[in-house]
Amino acid sequence: MILMTVDHVGFIFDLHSIYRIVGRLSFPLFAFLIYQGFLHSSDIFKYLRRLLLFGLSIELLLTVVNFYVTINNIPRNIFLTLSFGLIGLLMLNSNKSVLEKMFIVFLLSFIAETLNFDYGWYGVILVISFYFLKTNVLITIIIQLTINFIYYYFLKFDIQFYALFSWGFILLYNGQIGTKLKHNKLMYFYYPLHLTLLFLIKIYIFK
Repeated sequence: MILMTVDHVGFIFDLHSIYRIVGRLSFPLFAFLIYQGFLHSSDIFKYLRRLLLFGLSIELLLTVVNFYVTINNIPRNIFLTLSFGLIGLLMLNSNKSVLEKMFIVFLLSFIAETLNFDYGWYGVILVISFYFLKTNVLITIIIQLTINFIYYYFLKFDIQFYALFSWGFILLYNGQIGTKLKHNKLMYFYYPLHLTLLFLIKIYIFK
């Protein structure tokens, strides 16, 4: 959450690229946590419904805000990207054929890119890449290296490579559940609230 906030501060206020570089580490960590939810959630479909519900709610909020206030380059909400990534994980874990699984992953990525989800196809594939982490971590790393090269080739966004440093945190994970937050849904509400606050500051204080 801290890394994400640093990234959004740098993006919204157009600050030095170091803010965006530090922020690159946040999304892979969220993607990794979606994978952990996929592995350990007591009700995976309830988990998915919650992600989708918040994603659609935030999208509705963004639509209403843009109706009254024009905000250029507003980041699309990440919950829809994470939701599609989780659907991809579920599909890979299903009994469908390899061809069917590949088609579904392609379809999810295509929809995410077409509808301009945050990170688009890249974000969906990044979440799905963690599926192989338990059996062969090298496959996950190779997939992430590959999509970072593709992302740079098409968008020329070279600082996205710094996202790979998130592995410094991921590899330190001991596989044990951490201290539970008293308010374990904090992230769901923090995401739209901190963006709203930052945009209000930009619009009414630094206009």
